[in-house]
Amino acid sequence: MSRKIAREDAYILTFEYLFNKNYNPVTLDLFFADSRLTDDDKKYINTTYEGIIEHFEEINNCIADNTENFNIDRIYKADLAALILAVYELKFRKGDIPTAVTISESIELSKKYSTEKSGGFVNGVLSKINKKLYGEKNENN
Repeated sequence: MSRKIAREDAYILTFEYLFNKNYNPVTLDLFFADSRLTDDDKKYINTTYEGIIEHFEEINNCIADNTENFNIDRIYKADLAALILAVYELKFRKGDIPTAVTISESIELSKKYSTEKSGGFVNGVLSKINKKLYGEKNENN
């Protein structure tokens, strides 16, 4: 259960980053105060947050290349945050997190924080990205 909370915290940090484009240690520390998080969860949050910032342009380019008829600047920020988090996990945490978990939980985050149609949109984009990255057969599903 705590990994799900950790992923949601990483999602919220990503969402915040979309607006201020700065690392925010204050927000990070607020999440770390959550007693439900294990040390591994905190490490996941920190590593993911820093990794997203480090690879932000590459991740955005990957999303932009896989969203037909959608300018990345017009994607709802809540959906974009879910996509960024998932693409980071797909590209940079491949052996650590199963693909199916990454995609499923990103869809759930977009449903929770965005619109009724967001889950389908996020699923479609992530399926396309996953297929381009790893082909038809993804053994980590």
